[in-house]
Amino acid sequence: MSILDRKNIADASEQLKKFYDSVRERCKIATSAEDRQKIIIELYEKFFKTAAPLTVERLGIVYTPVEVVDFILRAVNDVLKEIFGKTLSSKGVHILDPFASTGTFIVRLIQSDLIKPRDLMRKYFNELHTNEIILLAHYIATINIENAFQDRVDAKNYQPFERICFTDTFQAYEQDDNAKGQTDFKDNEIYIFNLRGDIRAKERADSKRDGENVFNIMTGVAITILVKNHEHIGDAKIFYKDIGDYLKREQKFNEQNLYYDNGLNERHYKMSKIFPTGREENLLICVTGANARKNFSAMITDKIPCLDTIKKCQCFALYYYERAAQGNLFGENLQRRDGISDFILNRAQNLFGDVSKEDIFYYV
Repeated sequence: MSILDRKNIADASEQLKKFYDSVRERCKIATSAEDRQKIIIELYEKFFKTAAPLTVERLGIVYTPVEVVDFILRAVNDVLKEIFGKTLSSKGVHILDPFASTGTFIVRLIQSDLIKPRDLMRKYFNELHTNEIILLAHYIATINIENAFQDRVDAKNYQPFERICFTDTFQAYEQDDNAKGQTDFKDNEIYIFNLRGDIRAKERADSKRDGENVFNIMTGVAITILVKNHEHIGDAKIFYKDIGDYLKREQKFNEQNLYYDNGLNERHYKMSKIFPTGREENLLICVTGANARKNFSAMITDKIPCLDTIKKCQCFALYYYERAAQGNLFGENLQRRDGISDFILNRAQNLFGDVSKEDIFYYV
């Protein structure tokens, strides 16, 4: 038995070593704050599904993708600004995440530009609040939030986050009087963003039409923002947006080093004018090209894209670069030109007023 035990421990240790090595490699690749949050979410979700499948099923543990988190934060900020004349950074605006999990919502808020640097200390110590029902998630969220704050302020002394509660229930406590008064105070502005993905018990054609689910589950998903405005009079206003049929989740992209040389790269296409050395500042709108078998899609990148970044990838650049007739002491002289012509800029300014070429690029 002792020999078998040693063998099992050795096998487990080897598996753990491979797991830790893969985590280290992923962390090296994750250069941005968004990428690091994705790693935390994915590792934690996989761990729970493996270690505690019954807990996952009982509590419905599914972690929100970082892209959805960022969208929700900015959408709430826009609604605050439009209806109340405030932002998430404003004094007196308290933010509560009742289901903290790994703390992604608060972390992405701290990492974003939605909280101004001058307001961050006040928010962190007074106006950010979280709850979590699972002890391990509570610990991870606390460390995650504290590290995000530490990175943002570059503080010498570590500042603990004390506005997170470990709780054994998410049931809100209300006095009878408050509960009675609440019946007449309804949400009076409702924003619904339908992300579709409801494929449970549907036939193949209907399932395909509803599109892939952003959470990779079978139940449809919608983002709902509920607003209670004391000054609102009359019926509730409902704003509804459906993303449409046959949509897929955007594939994951990995950044790789490229040896940018004619001898090793068979085809450069027009990249020699868009990224002459591969290090230039530029933005590309990438769209699905002709004869692609996939539905149309579009994205923006600041890197040299692979031909299959999007199927049959076609690119439209914010800038292009030309080599000047005469170089300088340090080699060739590259001159940056605008991809948006002056003709289009003048027409846009006549129609819309003070707009820039970058405004036109993003509008496209």
